[in-house]
Amino acid sequence: MKTITLAEWETSQKNETISELLEKYGAEISKSKSIGDFKNRNIFSRDQCLVNKGNNVGIIEFGTNQARCRLELRPKLKIDQKGNFWRFLPKMLDSLCNFEKFEDHLFLDPEKTIILPAGCNIVPLLTLSFVSLCDKVIRKGMLRKYINKREELTKIKGKIDFSMFVKGQSYNKNKIPCSYYDLTFNNHENQIVLWCAHKLLRETRKIATKNKGEISIIKKLREQYVLMQEEISLVPKNKLDVDSLNLSAISQNYIELMNVCKTILSESLFSFNENEHKESKGINFVIDMDWIFEQYMTNLFFEVVEDEDMVKLVLNSQLKQTLCDNNKIKIKPDLIISRNNKVIAVIDFKWKQSEQNNNADFYQIICYGLAELSKYEHEVDKINTYLFAVSDQKEQGLSVNNFDRISKVFSQKKEINIKKIALSSNMLNEDPEVIERNLKIEVKHFLKSL
Repeated sequence: MKTITLAEWETSQKNETISELLEKYGAEISKSKSIGDFKNRNIFSRDQCLVNKGNNVGIIEFGTNQARCRLELRPKLKIDQKGNFWRFLPKMLDSLCNFEKFEDHLFLDPEKTIILPAGCNIVPLLTLSFVSLCDKVIRKGMLRKYINKREELTKIKGKIDFSMFVKGQSYNKNKIPCSYYDLTFNNHENQIVLWCAHKLLRETRKIATKNKGEISIIKKLREQYVLMQEEISLVPKNKLDVDSLNLSAISQNYIELMNVCKTILSESLFSFNENEHKESKGINFVIDMDWIFEQYMTNLFFEVVEDEDMVKLVLNSQLKQTLCDNNKIKIKPDLIISRNNKVIAVIDFKWKQSEQNNNADFYQIICYGLAELSKYEHEVDKINTYLFAVSDQKEQGLSVNNFDRISKVFSQKKEINIKKIALSSNMLNEDPEVIERNLKIEVKHFLKSL
């Protein structure tokens, strides 16, 4: 998945090199029209080969009709099974719930319409983007504008509207028609935001039902909707309403949110329908696969523990802790598994080939293990840490290998076991439902072995 050759590109003419097209596309994208930074995704050309250094997946199209390119970033799969990954991707995206600094993990270009592979949709990605940007807007204060209002009031406000007064029943002095400017949240921009929240809530109910519970990102969306509805009227909106806005006078956060809203309101742009045999429209997107895989596998572990009623196991995800005296440096293990108030496993998920012994990845789980071991004086003398990664192994399922151990520095009194869990990439060659079912079976076996 690291390097994609020229054969992966669809180019009508080669008047320009890949490097030139990539550089031109990067220059064309303005921050006001895209979510995330394309340059941060570390996609570049070297020696006429495309290098995907950021461990990304996604689809982007760029260039002109004279030199148009379509780039699909995906795992290495059998030629006849590549479509299965795109059908499986929405399942993984459904588990996205971490929207802190989400722009660091993805790139979206709402201005560029593309055809998605059959069965693929990016509705969860749009929902996450909407919730994240809406959260920023709400925390910093939603847009308030002076709106010209005309109402019949019991007390005079602004100025009397004499034309309405004459046309009405002038003998009735209880109410006087007035014209005034009111500083309010109930403006055109905020009504667009509320309508998009309403639309997403209506469509994403399927995700919550399918996953047997309340997904935190949908819960957050519902909270935002209820909060905004107190001050803003629910009025149907469409793409033309967004196009009519003057964005020059509003903040950057609102501009980014309006771009996502424009995509949500473009019925012809993308489909909510998850039809596995039908192509749908979408937008350019590139996502950090480590970020997706970590959240998907964490969600899968929680589901298995709940489905199998493993009440003795306690799972904690993204639990902030520190090894430092001043608590300034925080670490967040992907998953911690405990039994009887004692940690029995610390897991870090990586969408990488496990054959590559990347020291940085092992430093992470060693640090996580040290943090857990430091909590206990005598109760715990051993911690098992696991690096969960993808592998090119031909055997299906998971294989757990003892990779290394740390004990000498503890004078043999304590021990950190470093283990590698290899997930066969062959599992991704199945249909989406089969992939998830097989993964749950393997996770169940692993949990029972602890």
